[in-house]
Amino acid sequence: MKTGELANGVGLWLLDCVQDARALGAVVFALIALTFLVRYTRDRTVPGRDELLPFVSIAGSIISVVVVVAVFLLTKPPAVDRASPTLLVVAGSLTTIFLGNSVVRQIRTVMLPPGPKNAPTPPKPPEA
Repeated sequence: MKTGELANGVGLWLLDCVQDARALGAVVFALIALTFLVRYTRDRTVPGRDELLPFVSIAGSIISVVVVVAVFLLTKPPAVDRASPTLLVVAGSLTTIFLGNSVVRQIRTVMLPPGPKNAPTPPKPPEA
């Protein structure tokens, strides 16, 4: 089996997995379980609900990355026809949002570096 055929097969398999809600649920559950395990092993505490909410965006990012990699990098020709239209819209939207957010943060960091002008003023000590 050639490398291209193997990559194509892996890409098609990934697309099938991403379109299966059970597989997506298993990935999210595994991430949450891993977080519980790591946190409990390291700190002997259990993460709260607010600490687990970022997994919604993490799951969306994982789905987007898998779809983009499977459709455009692994399959030749790109297997756009194998992904459902809804999956393509969701993956494209999430990829745009997260990538755009990252770019805006980087631009802000370059244009407005922390320094004397942008640094917050320290609180004044109380007078006795």
